[in-house]
Amino acid sequence: MSETTAPTQPIDSELTGRPIKNRRLPPRLVSIPLAFALLVATAALWAWPSAPRRSPPPKPAGLVKTYVVDAGNSAQPIRIAGVTRAQKHAVLAFTVPARLRTQNVRAGQRVKKGELLATLDPTQFQLGLSAANAALAEVDARLAQGHRDLERVQDLHKAGALPSGQLEHATTLVEGLEAGRNAAVAQQRDARRLLSETTLRAPFDGTVTAIGLQPGEVAAPGHPIIELSGDGPVQLEVELPESVARAVHTDMAVNVLLPFAEQRTVPGKVVAIAHAAVGPGRLFSATVDLDTNQQVSAGMTAELMLDVHSSDTLLVPLRAVLNPGGSRPFVFRVRDGRAQRVNVKLDGLVGSDVAVQGELQRGDRLVIAGHTSLADGDEVHEVSQ
Repeated sequence: MSETTAPTQPIDSELTGRPIKNRRLPPRLVSIPLAFALLVATAALWAWPSAPRRSPPPKPAGLVKTYVVDAGNSAQPIRIAGVTRAQKHAVLAFTVPARLRTQNVRAGQRVKKGELLATLDPTQFQLGLSAANAALAEVDARLAQGHRDLERVQDLHKAGALPSGQLEHATTLVEGLEAGRNAAVAQQRDARRLLSETTLRAPFDGTVTAIGLQPGEVAAPGHPIIELSGDGPVQLEVELPESVARAVHTDMAVNVLLPFAEQRTVPGKVVAIAHAAVGPGRLFSATVDLDTNQQVSAGMTAELMLDVHSSDTLLVPLRAVLNPGGSRPFVFRVRDGRAQRVNVKLDGLVGSDVAVQGELQRGDRLVIAGHTSLADGDEVHEVSQ
């Protein structure tokens, strides 16, 4: 019978002398070598020579076209359209409400001063006058009786038949009746005035230019009934923007163009200019008297021609302005080979140019081409136009 030998197993002689089955290293013994390896790799990477960093290439200078602002650009030729009118003109209306009874004129008809133009139905105002007359007559009758009574009281008082108190009472009664008569007279005058307001007469010689109401319609107080243009000198009234109004003054000599009258030019003089408007952004009214020796009539189309000079407004090409329709339009000015952004304020178009205000001056070179991709401070190469 053969003898079987048991497998030899390692024995931990220092501890229990028992065999160790599937023994593993503690986790701490595993992490220490791994950390050491990572530390060595990091040191190697840090010591490895790195390639030098390259800076981005500089932005190439932009090629632009420029425009030089010269001294002649501050004069702005401007035309303001309007319609001529007579210096004497009126819009006639009634001051009392009633139904229009008669309309005695037509548009284009010539009238004389004092001529009857229209009438209202006077019935209610005639009744008012009749009532005022009756009230005055009543007061007059009472006042006459009061004077007779006062005379009798005075005679009796002189004879000693009546005390002073009754004389004072009779005197006060008469004074009250006299005050009442004054009021009745005022009412009668007002009734007569209202009755007279039912007729409309021409205040001066002229021509009827418009009719507002026809017979049978109700005329409210102040509603236009007839427009009348007087004979004599003619004037032009126009509305000016703020940038133009501040350069216009009274007694200023101007020219007025009549585009539909063979392009004739008529001299004139500014006689009035409004220094205030209803609100911001509104227009300012200006009146120009035209030369009386010229054949100009009311109602003609006319254009006021002005050459406005302004020290702080310059004309520049419209293509030089970026964001012209926005809230902050601007231009690019070239100085020392670099583009400078300058914010401007637009005053209006003059032909192909635009009037601007800002930190600009004559002699500045403004970019008019190649500026869509520019930024403030960019280097540029300019080509003068």
